[in-house]
Amino acid sequence: AMEQDLLEKGEMGFRKGYLICYTLTITLGSFIFGYSIAEINPLNTVLRAAMDWEDKDTATTYFSLITTLGYVGAFIGSLFSDPVLQLGRRKAAFIINLAVWAACLIMLIQSTAAVLVGRFIFGLAGGAFGVLVPLFIREICPVEWSGAMGCLHQLFITIGILVSSLVGLMAPQEDHDADWVIFAPHKDDWSWRVVF
Repeated sequence: AMEQDLLEKGEMGFRKGYLICYTLTITLGSFIFGYSIAEINPLNTVLRAAMDWEDKDTATTYFSLITTLGYVGAFIGSLFSDPVLQLGRRKAAFIINLAVWAACLIMLIQSTAAVLVGRFIFGLAGGAFGVLVPLFIREICPVEWSGAMGCLHQLFITIGILVSSLVGLMAPQEDHDADWVIFAPHKDDWSWRVVF
């Protein structure tokens, strides 16, 4: 009887560990969503220099479009994520991650149109993750853990925003900023694209 109790406790500990790892993995989608919300603001100067938007009005127009397309994509992604979710939660997470990777690869192209399209696709994925993650957590967590695990979605969104802002501190904020910045605003420099 004592051995059976120890086996059950060991199995229960394994299940809890598996549940925690699984939940933390799926909440990376929330991190991506949070990161995508705040990533464009710190890269204003870098993106303007890299895309050769010399006119301030042109740069303002493109930044407005980039920001808006990300939010519109998130809105549409959250509204129309149901067909993807019907494929199963794990397949949906895989498909949404593919969309994130596609958006990242598209934004590597040195073109304003590519950045706009990539930002929209990134927004679609972020909006879909905004629906998938809480649903996924609610389905896999036992009732006694639902409160603690349920808050991870919001927590990881906030952490994504924080990380984006911290990375933005390394980008120049003016055309002739200090030498300590890591991301130099040069057209041929690809380091800013990793952040974007």
